[in-house]
Amino acid sequence: MPVVTGHIGSFVGSVALIPHVQLFFVPPTFGQAEDFLFATADIPAVIDPSGNFTVTCATTVNLRPPTDNQGRPWGYGIRVQWLNGAGIPTGYDVPDMRVYVPVEGGDIRGMTSMPILPTQLWVNADGSEPHGSKRGDLIWNTTTDDITRII
Repeated sequence: MPVVTGHIGSFVGSVALIPHVQLFFVPPTFGQAEDFLFATADIPAVIDPSGNFTVTCATTVNLRPPTDNQGRPWGYGIRVQWLNGAGIPTGYDVPDMRVYVPVEGGDIRGMTSMPILPTQLWVNADGSEPHGSKRGDLIWNTTTDDITRII
């Protein structure tokens, strides 16, 4: 099966957040591809201490049917799970992109339906919303070691 590689900083914008994030590939559909069934269980990526990740997953090349009901090819979704200082999930993001995995695998930067953009991150000691922040930005409270999203 193909192996997809990348760096978590492509999704979270800061390597300081590495201990506070999990990355999952979300299969697009239950379906058939060549000689196997494509199950819909999320696939966790393995993130090393420097932020590099690997994930082994099925190729999306030969899924049947080849497109969704809007005519777009099937691709994995991405879910970034945020953890607090105790390692407990506190929220998640689902970037509006698809990852098309070729048979040979490779670097995720060449497999996405749109450019990968980092998230805006604010760091402060009390978790308050900094001047200039906007909806969707992240705040890392360095006192409690928690991450929250401005909504």
